[in-house]
Amino acid sequence: MSQTVLVTGISGFIGLYCAKELLESGFTVRGTVRNSGKEKAVLEAMRKNQVKTEHLEFFTVDLNSDEGGMRR
Repeated sequence: MSQTVLVTGISGFIGLYCAKELLESGFTVRGTVRNSGKEKAVLEAMRKNQVKTEHLEFFTVDLNSDEGGMRR
């Protein structure tokens, strides 16, 4: 069973790099994005670098909401 790591801001430069390293090391990665449209860009970047994405999940967060507005 792999450990799960949350990467906030996964669509940014540092977030992408961290997620890539974590996925390649066998972790399950949950990434947050503000806009669900950014998921496609993250997946494309991972595929360009031959990173398998079956252990990658996305959560869209609303930073303007007191509840956080997190949803899959």
